[in-house]
Amino acid sequence: MVVAVAMGIYLQQQTTATRQESNYENLIILPKTRSLGDVNFIANDGSKFDENRLKGKWTILFFAFTNCPDICPSTLHTLGQVKQELDSKKLWGAFQLAMITVDPERDTIERLNQYVPFYDPSFMGLRGERTYTEAFAKNVGILFFKREQTENGGYDVDHGASLILVDPKGNYAGVIPAPHSKEVISADLAKLAKSALDQGQITTSTQTLSSATSTFKITSAQSKDSVSDIAHSSKLVISDPWIRNAPPNAMALAGYAILRNKSDNDISVVGVRSPMFEMAMIHSTIVKDGVASMKHLDELKIDARSEALLKPMGTHMMLMRPSQALKIGDVVPIELSLRDGTTLSADFVVKTPPEE
Repeated sequence: MVVAVAMGIYLQQQTTATRQESNYENLIILPKTRSLGDVNFIANDGSKFDENRLKGKWTILFFAFTNCPDICPSTLHTLGQVKQELDSKKLWGAFQLAMITVDPERDTIERLNQYVPFYDPSFMGLRGERTYTEAFAKNVGILFFKREQTENGGYDVDHGASLILVDPKGNYAGVIPAPHSKEVISADLAKLAKSALDQGQITTSTQTLSSATSTFKITSAQSKDSVSDIAHSSKLVISDPWIRNAPPNAMALAGYAILRNKSDNDISVVGVRSPMFEMAMIHSTIVKDGVASMKHLDELKIDARSEALLKPMGTHMMLMRPSQALKIGDVVPIELSLRDGTTLSADFVVKTPPEE
């Protein structure tokens, strides 16, 4: 783990000058491309994904897993927005995106086929055997490792959160470090596409670089109570409660809200439960040295006269194994347990994340 992190830091240090000279805000182009070695995955449609599938376009690789409740869907949602932005400029045709699962034991081809295209029909899910995927990821400076199983048999996977760029010749050529912003990625990739055209890496004209724009679009549902205090006690108020919309087969979802402490004493949330989920808890997403992980919080302390913001890529409610598929507009009751023995319930509305 230390070696992989050190490698990532070294690559970023060695390529800072390249990024500055090329005027990219966050994208790092390696001074020299590197071979990916053997490429041997199965795509979510059951087809073989080898080095030939990497030729002719820039490929964006994202290492993730379908049981991730926060950072993986947050990143895929952002990349879906990036795709729409570049489509509007007729530039997305220079790219393709593939999510490589770091949890092949649970992420079957069928599961990937339901999950990844949910964020955009053109996005691909790739699966390889664990030992092969570990070696492939290590070659591009990404590490991942499986956490210990919990009492109920579940587990998390810590993984590198950077996006890996493969050039149109099929070589490892760049990286986009986390955190990821729609505006920054869109701007950097637009410059990359135009640079590729100027250098003859891609021969198609800019005017014909757009892929067929999908009609698949999720519209955000608005609740009349979504911006007001919808649950409160004499001490704690829950505002703007919502759950991230997810693919129908998602086993892990995330809930968000603003928790306002209106009392003169500290308040601690020590439990979460919902009749719609087998398990619920407070989690925190942590990205350190490029590695994304989750930490379970036994207690969420809210200082007197202050608030706690549950948000994407931060502290959130992890909601495991829903009793049914949830769709936009559905309302889910969630109950918070406080350390003093009291409880507070609120209705959380399923919706797409707000625009960044």
